[in-house]
Amino acid sequence: MKVSCPQCNKETVLPVAESVTCQHCQSDLNVKKAIGKRLLPLWMILALGGYAGHRLDDALEVKRYPLAFEYALIDTCLKGSGITASQWISSAQKLQHCQCAIEKVEGEIAYHDITHSKALLNETLREAFGQCR
Repeated sequence: MKVSCPQCNKETVLPVAESVTCQHCQSDLNVKKAIGKRLLPLWMILALGGYAGHRLDDALEVKRYPLAFEYALIDTCLKGSGITASQWISSAQKLQHCQCAIEKVEGEIAYHDITHSKALLNETLREAFGQCR
């Protein structure tokens, strides 16, 4: 079988054997070693990139409340903000203000703290709702 040597680019006739060398420059043409040497750095780069990407995603991910709790907050805000429907252009506008307020509260108070202090949640939510108007 004839192959081109990667070292000197000359054609070499390959006998079927475990160790194959170029007839011209005597460099080793063992395919398993060549592939293994190239794949190991690639595998390491992919593994490190995947790990770094996962850690970066965790760091940049917005910490949110559980979905059921967020829904309950929005429902409570829509029903109990103290502002009548006639004072609003639309219910969609009121929903946007409630969503804005909840986003602000999520950035300020951790879910763990809310479960211990409902008063803190109510006070912070009222302030945030006022800022979103």
